[in-house]
Amino acid sequence: MSSDPRLAPAKNSRCARARAAAACLRELARDTSGNALMILAFSIVPLLALVGSSIDMGRAYRVESRLQQACDAGVLGARKELGAITNFDPDVDGAAVLTKGNRFFNANFADGIYNSVDRNFEMTLEEDQSVGGTASVILPTEIMQFFGKEQIDISVNCRAELSIPNT
Repeated sequence: MSSDPRLAPAKNSRCARARAAAACLRELARDTSGNALMILAFSIVPLLALVGSSIDMGRAYRVESRLQQACDAGVLGARKELGAITNFDPDVDGAAVLTKGNRFFNANFADGIYNSVDRNFEMTLEEDQSVGGTASVILPTEIMQFFGKEQIDISVNCRAELSIPNT
């Protein structure tokens, strides 16, 4: 089988280019100048994820602490209102007690505080005249959203009861 003489220079030039590319890659592998720059370039993304998660988790801790304080204030306010009513009837006086607790909660954790969304606070009047509560909120992340974590769900529980010592 005879080869076309016109294709020989093209075949040789492709081989020469492949050899030159391989030689260039070998030279780059042996060259150690600029390694610090490459290490820094590859470490920036994990470093940003680490710093971003610490910032967002710090915000989440602050919101959770404030939400717990507001939940406690809500059930304590409701329990105090419950104690001020003589002959408490849950059907008649329950709404007033829950309204008082919601006012305390709202005063301590306003809607949208710390850029939080979907704030929810629910109280229950127990048979032993204690007041239980659950508060929850969704905190959108500021930095971690770029790494796939869009929000942090936060929920707390609280309870207030009247305990009279027998002394």
